[in-house]
Amino acid sequence: MDTCHTYTSTYQCHCGATLAQTAERDLVADPYSMVWMEPAYVQMIDRDERGRFVKPHVEEVVCFRCRELQGGAKPAHVTKAVFADGTTWTMA
Repeated sequence: MDTCHTYTSTYQCHCGATLAQTAERDLVADPYSMVWMEPAYVQMIDRDERGRFVKPHVEEVVCFRCRELQGGAKPAHVTKAVFADGTTWTMA
């Protein structure tokens, strides 16, 4: 499962145990992952906050965490296991 700045991998054993690994994209280790951090184009804007017509344009929304990672923030990684007996183990 991928989002703009994170990806998750999940694994399941036939005994019922599961493992989920969630990590933020590391731009130093994999510069190509920058392509996932493109801005999202939300909607066409043709009026201002007062309802007046303006030159039509598409509003871009850039994820705050993506900007932090692009600026050099350390990526986070979380691994969580749920065993068949219901106990859990988490490593951040």
